[in-house]
Amino acid sequence: MGILMSRGLARVFFAILSTLLGDACVAQQAEYPSRPVTLIVPFTPGSTVDISARTFSRELGQRLRQPFTVENRPGLVAFRVVKGSAPDGYTLLWHANGSTIAQTVLKEPDFDIRRDFASVALILRGPLGLFVSADAPYRSVRDLIDDARKNPGKLNYGSSGVGSMIHLSSELFKSLGNVNLVHVPYKGGAEAASALMAGQIQFLVTDPASIPRDKSRLLALASKERSSNLPDIPTVSQAGGPDLEVGFWIGMFAPAATPRSAIERLNSASREALRSDAFQEYIKKYGYIPAWTSPEDMQKLVTAEVEQWTRIVREAGVPLQ
Repeated sequence: MGILMSRGLARVFFAILSTLLGDACVAQQAEYPSRPVTLIVPFTPGSTVDISARTFSRELGQRLRQPFTVENRPGLVAFRVVKGSAPDGYTLLWHANGSTIAQTVLKEPDFDIRRDFASVALILRGPLGLFVSADAPYRSVRDLIDDARKNPGKLNYGSSGVGSMIHLSSELFKSLGNVNLVHVPYKGGAEAASALMAGQIQFLVTDPASIPRDKSRLLALASKERSSNLPDIPTVSQAGGPDLEVGFWIGMFAPAATPRSAIERLNSASREALRSDAFQEYIKKYGYIPAWTSPEDMQKLVTAEVEQWTRIVREAGVPLQ
């Protein structure tokens, strides 16, 4: 009888213990984040993407009551760091949509943004701009196209490197506009912008916030409609060019298999942080457009862009790296 009683008590004990442990696990998930979070940024300190990460991380940390620290890792290293991190929501990736382009120009990519990362939230977006130097003779996209057709292979355009978004967007412009422009790759967007302002290249497609307007001329925006932030700037088609629609976005990713509870917590807090006065001031200063989405909608966007840029890389004959 004593042995039977002991076994019965043991079963009750383990049942209670299991319940308590289960409740503790649920509580642990509900408490996310319970320690500091690291935001990996694959851009240099002081870049527009880096500034957006630092501004946003402060607002996000206030709402989640934990420090969000920014760590800069160059290029593809950032993807490898986040991909190899524990899927617990404490190491995140803050990146512009170069992430959907990078893997399309690699011979053997060691990551797939669709498979190895979980979309958390889209934060910002905006159209790219078509720039020429301040002393260039072009007053419209049509002027640039006409000159390029009269002088095939004589006009140069810059980029932040082979396979970069700037490069591929320019190749798309070349194809749609039926013009022959020479590609001059630089080590980064800032170097390409400096080359444009110095008159070393004639043309550059880039983020409108990355070049001072007093040292360049923004001919048009690569968008379907005019931007409310830059109402005086026409679209490419309005300025006499082809229907070119290419833009950038900035969003947040987590390693694949990150708990859904952490993703939802981050997504909800991101929506609140996006509405903060400090981040709204940043948006206004740089002319961006707030673009919060659900994780599911962001994942659809990522998948569609990988397919789009894969096609553009193939059609443009861009050599794989």
